[in-house]
Amino acid sequence: MTDNRVLAALNHPAVQRVLFHPRPDDAPRPLPPVSYKDMVHPDGIRLSGEHHSCGTENAPLILFFHGNGEIASEYRELAPFFTALGWDFLVMDYRGYGRSKGEPTAISLQEDALWILDSLHKENPDRPIALMGRSLGSAAVLHAAARRPQLPAALIVESGFADTQPLIRLLGADMKALGIPDDADFGNLEGVRTFRGPTLIIHGENDHVIPLAQAQKLKNHAAGHPLSMVIIPTADHNTLFYYGLKPYFTAIASLLEAIPDARI
Repeated sequence: MTDNRVLAALNHPAVQRVLFHPRPDDAPRPLPPVSYKDMVHPDGIRLSGEHHSCGTENAPLILFFHGNGEIASEYRELAPFFTALGWDFLVMDYRGYGRSKGEPTAISLQEDALWILDSLHKENPDRPIALMGRSLGSAAVLHAAARRPQLPAALIVESGFADTQPLIRLLGADMKALGIPDDADFGNLEGVRTFRGPTLIIHGENDHVIPLAQAQKLKNHAAGHPLSMVIIPTADHNTLFYYGLKPYFTAIASLLEAIPDARI
């Protein structure tokens, strides 16, 4: 499993510049059934997100980590599709994104996701929590799933990657020139090998950022059961909803319905 010594190599400033694109949130304060979710990390940094209620008390929860150029408030229009499934939907921002404080790093991306999962579980131990990560967010959820394989009720990886260094090279950082060792990796493959619960992988057929072969590699190494993969025809990295809104949410609904203790 990837440790902080190996992962710390990805904290090189040149890598950070291509991995993270933080920006503040200037959207108006959300109205019910949407609310801010603020959590203070033990190191004093406030991590924030937006919680979308499905309207049912003690509903199960989808914990979502977004892509590198996104912020939580941008999911307000899509959130009703998730809550219509009978699950609450919580989108958390990384450090430096939206209303979250601090600076994002490769290590904080993963350690914060694990801490958030643990904290939410402590708040309500009986509530099923499905982990979902998009693009860069796949590194967050797969780390949490690897470290707490018995805790998530399900795992959903959207536009995720198996290998870290090819993605970073594609984004514009020369790993060899920077002296970054070959084993510097987020450990996404270890995550899918470790988690054995219901697992869904969603990817665009023509993803220009993370090729479809990366999603197929995740699937080939995944130990989850049931395990399914949905390829959205024609879609690239950012057009999954445009080309495949119905199959996207049909697949998620089917996965969540397979969870025996989820109160849907």
